[in-house]
Amino acid sequence: MVDFTVVICIYNGEKLILDVLEKLRSQVKTEKLNWEILIIDNNSTDQTAEVVQKHISNWSETYPLKYYFKAEQGLAFARRWFPPGVYKFFVTIF
Repeated sequence: MVDFTVVICIYNGEKLILDVLEKLRSQVKTEKLNWEILIIDNNSTDQTAEVVQKHISNWSETYPLKYYFKAEQGLAFARRWFPPGVYKFFVTIF
């Protein structure tokens, strides 16, 4: 079971997402946590999907980085939608 989930709701964030992921990657004292990062793309029209998917293909961390596309545009839809699972704790970043 995942202890902690970071959910990033993003729209047209191709220029910002890599910085956000780097900040998360640089967190200290996370070795004992079983955590994950979920990116919810809120129908971006820029290159967000391509940037994230390329980054995922090179992801070498022990915690997963997952990408989900949500076609219904609007932050409220992105906030309400999470993939199936049991979440002990989660934080949304938007």
